[in-house]
Amino acid sequence: MDCGGRNKQWQFKFKRNDSLYLLHSSESRWCLRREGGDLGYRFVRTRDDHRRVKQIDGVDAAQEAVVGVLVCALPLLLLPPAADPFEVPKLSFAVLGAAALVLLSVFGGTRARELTGLSYALVEFGASATLSTLFSMHWPTSLWGGHDSHAGLAYVFALIAIAMCSRGLQQFGLWEQCLVISTALTALYGVVQWMGADPISWSRTAQWCGALRPFSTLGHPNSLAAFLAMSAPLVLSTSVEALRRANSVQGGFGILVVLVSAAVALPTYSRAGWIAFAVGLVVLFVLLPKSVIRIRALWIFLAFGIAVIVASQSVAFRTRVFGLFSSPTRLAMYRAAVEIFLDQPLVGSGLDTFQLAFQAHRTPEYWAHEWGATPQRAHNDFLQVLATQGVFGAVALVACCWFVLRALRRARHHSDPITRTYIAGLAGCLAAAAVYALFSFHVTATALLAAIALGQLDHLSSHSAFGNGTTTRGNRAASRRAFRMAALTALAAVVVFTFAVMPLVANIFVRRGIELEAHEPLQAQAAYEHALRWMPFADTTW
Repeated sequence: MDCGGRNKQWQFKFKRNDSLYLLHSSESRWCLRREGGDLGYRFVRTRDDHRRVKQIDGVDAAQEAVVGVLVCALPLLLLPPAADPFEVPKLSFAVLGAAALVLLSVFGGTRARELTGLSYALVEFGASATLSTLFSMHWPTSLWGGHDSHAGLAYVFALIAIAMCSRGLQQFGLWEQCLVISTALTALYGVVQWMGADPISWSRTAQWCGALRPFSTLGHPNSLAAFLAMSAPLVLSTSVEALRRANSVQGGFGILVVLVSAAVALPTYSRAGWIAFAVGLVVLFVLLPKSVIRIRALWIFLAFGIAVIVASQSVAFRTRVFGLFSSPTRLAMYRAAVEIFLDQPLVGSGLDTFQLAFQAHRTPEYWAHEWGATPQRAHNDFLQVLATQGVFGAVALVACCWFVLRALRRARHHSDPITRTYIAGLAGCLAAAAVYALFSFHVTATALLAAIALGQLDHLSSHSAFGNGTTTRGNRAASRRAFRMAALTALAAVVVFTFAVMPLVANIFVRRGIELEAHEPLQAQAAYEHALRWMPFADTTW
């Protein structure tokens, strides 16, 4: 579309998601960015050449593609040759994706135009994690993560980077379409396991009253239930938007995915997952705009209620429900977390060192229930932060929760029903994540969804909702720009190699040593030595 003004010819360039426009003239170039809802539009002057102005679209598309790949591949990723085939490859892939997002933001000449309170709270949480690592009781554990936990400093900074770089993703765009696919495949594999037709023979499985608890590609039934609970509001909001556009195929498929997810979440016998699933759907339907679509979607509650009634005939299900609030081992872990915090109130025992600090606070009652087993975490993410990061981490976490509620309140003022539907899905995902964190702990796949939802909600609550918060930085000397790009590339390569490649390769050698230990002890010893060369400081290889 062309329009004239003072003998100048202006040309608009529209983007597909209706959130970014480029306005060119013969003398200057401007960016017209949508503010969202009833906030209108704003002109932003650019002072760069034509290639830099046109590069904004490419950077946004590349970042959206990276997030889409993370959402689609990370929940499904597993590596059977590794000692930990689930969490180690997922964390390595998340670190790689976070590094790619940061490099795309920097190389695209972009920076965050507006940092909100939630952004500063995330930065404060990262600073608290760094401080607790510096004063940790065992810094290698805090840096790379504990055994079977892997929630070290790389885990924290990867999630913060993903949250910051996910601001301004396209509403109902590529990443949510990828989420529908990954949720469908994850739930389908859970159905296969529940039916006893799993093609892979796993050495460690969870059972309840003799019934197998499906874990799909998440590694544990609780993690599977949490992922399905967090993805259900997002998938259902995508279906509502598809039905609004009269796309019955996409809308019906999303509703079917949610129903299958609910059916798979029931035999996981995860009480925290059940509560999170219900709370996420309730928050979604409460925040959805009043429309016919909202009324149509109520039948999902009816179908879910029927599934609960049918499942209640199971003895295992009734036993799990009646013991919902009776868990002596959890209470012992909660008491231990408080005692650990009192030992080191400022910075805690160190990031992800709960299983090390727990040894001094193990009670005879806990031993009677769990024998020699040591919990990886406190099974309450809030108490986990309090014990391992102290007051600084607790304050940062409370600030994050406060700014999330504030951002949700501000985001609800959008008059656009499409945006409000999108916000309802994000709020349902975060509500499910918060409820689940009260009774258990998050893994990489579930924390990824929470990080993306945080970034999106933070963006939609800001007054300057301009895509990814990108702006051009102006011309600089080519040599200076090349040096900066080379330095950042080298830094990203070091980070990826240290926190993604090294743990993954060491884990593969550990698994090889375990398999060879009974028949080829010398080769097993060589494999263990290779693992120690790759990770000489981490206890996971020892």
